[in-house]
Amino acid sequence: MTSWDYSFVHKTKLFHGRLALEQIPVELEQKSARNPLVITQGNIPGRKVKTLVNAFSKFLNRINIYGRVPSVVEEESIHEIAGIYNETGADCILALGEGSVIETGKAVNILVSKDGANLRNLQGRDTLSGTMRPLFAIPTRAQSGFSINKSLQVDSGNDSYFLVSTLLMPTAVVTDPRMMLAGSKQEIAKSILASLFKAIEAATGPDRNPTSKAFAHSCLDSLGNELNDSLENIKNKELQARIVNANVLSDMAISNTSHGLGFAISRTITDKGNIPGDIPTGLMLPEIMKIRAKESESQEMMARLLLPLAGPEVYASTPSSDRPRETIKKVESLIAYLREAGEEAFTLKNLGILSGNEDIARAVIRDAKTLGDETATEHQVMDVLNSVP
Repeated sequence: MTSWDYSFVHKTKLFHGRLALEQIPVELEQKSARNPLVITQGNIPGRKVKTLVNAFSKFLNRINIYGRVPSVVEEESIHEIAGIYNETGADCILALGEGSVIETGKAVNILVSKDGANLRNLQGRDTLSGTMRPLFAIPTRAQSGFSINKSLQVDSGNDSYFLVSTLLMPTAVVTDPRMMLAGSKQEIAKSILASLFKAIEAATGPDRNPTSKAFAHSCLDSLGNELNDSLENIKNKELQARIVNANVLSDMAISNTSHGLGFAISRTITDKGNIPGDIPTGLMLPEIMKIRAKESESQEMMARLLLPLAGPEVYASTPSSDRPRETIKKVESLIAYLREAGEEAFTLKNLGILSGNEDIARAVIRDAKTLGDETATEHQVMDVLNSVP
């Protein structure tokens, strides 16, 4: 049931479009921050870094740049970057790149804001307090993961652990077409799958509320308009920026979600495989939706999702009683289309899931805290997992 007694917290501003970068120095000026540390990866072209720096040319004399962020959020690099931050007298972080760069920025921000706190000691939910330094996320391509969410997964080398806090959310996300890197069809398809999962999970799961549903609707409306063009025009930077923007909206939609079957499956996959669980769980959406369709209020919400997914003409011409079923069919067709993007169809194995389905299903059922009020049997979870080759 959608609750009208709810809270929704999101601390991130969103700047989208041409000249979005030029908003960053204005925001920093308001926070009295004058010495940013840019963190990025070695595969980001120098011209992109130069474009970012040029946006500050009239405001700052110097910008420090760290260009060796690894593809996994790991403790060693987090501490190294925090040391550079302190040595250079930095007072804010600009995370330029893909999800791992932004996630690393979130982790570094904990250390520099909390005087070198032990990250492992802060694992769990809502263990952070006080204020954080300004952190700006500047994506360069369509991506998956929960980069602007309140969750953070850190790899210690031997294992990984989670931190969950609204204080982890970046100060702002800046999606500027000038910073976009063309991705492959598979990369864009993965991003769209992740966005579909997060938006639909936020809109139909047990933690749904009017605000999360509004963000989800906006995300799906954007994806419904851009889906076909995005995979056929992968070099169109403005189009890719809109896909990234949809991803940001899906992150905002699910940012206050902590319970639900889809969320529990995604989290278990992430925990066991050290991979973003939102992509494979996106492939499982139709089966998750079929389980939820047995609840009358979930049916009502699914009916409403037909409008952004299929458009006003299809929505208006579909009898109200058929709309939930047609929504599921539309999601099935979208996922079938996305699965075949690129040279090889997505499977659980080639997405990096090495654990057996039985192991995952048992772990999901044991995680009663994450399932929350949504009940599911191990047999149902197995059906969800087995729906993907």
